[in-house]
Amino acid sequence: MPSMRSAVAFLAAIAERQAHNPVATWDEFVARNPELADKTFLLRWYTSEELNSDLARRTFLLPRPPVSCPSLDQGLR
Repeated sequence: MPSMRSAVAFLAAIAERQAHNPVATWDEFVARNPELADKTFLLRWYTSEELNSDLARRTFLLPRPPVSCPSLDQGLR
């Protein structure tokens, strides 16, 4: 089961992207925001340990400052 943190963070990212660049269909949204389909997307703000913690399964916590992630540092930011 995804954590509360993951669910809220993804919903916030979707809402922000849609607010900045509105589209009419889900397919168009996904085409314009492919990074949201990357399983490492949330590693920009959370460590793996934070995402998998018991606390993250129970509640949403605000993200920490961006953390380093080699795959993201290679152009996905």
